[in-house]
Amino acid sequence: MDKIKEAELTDNISKEIILVDDYSTDGTEKYIAENPEAASVTEPERKLVRI
Repeated sequence: MDKIKEAELTDNISKEIILVDDYSTDGTEKYIAENPEAASVTEPERKLVRI
């Protein structure tokens, strides 16, 4: 995730990263728990997170 956040885009293009905790074992839940300042829950019943 850090590589994605740090990636520079050309022509002042902004980016939006949306994480979805689908209860898999890929570490999404751990990342969200460890980075609460970077996440805001937009739909808690679905655990959609915008960072």
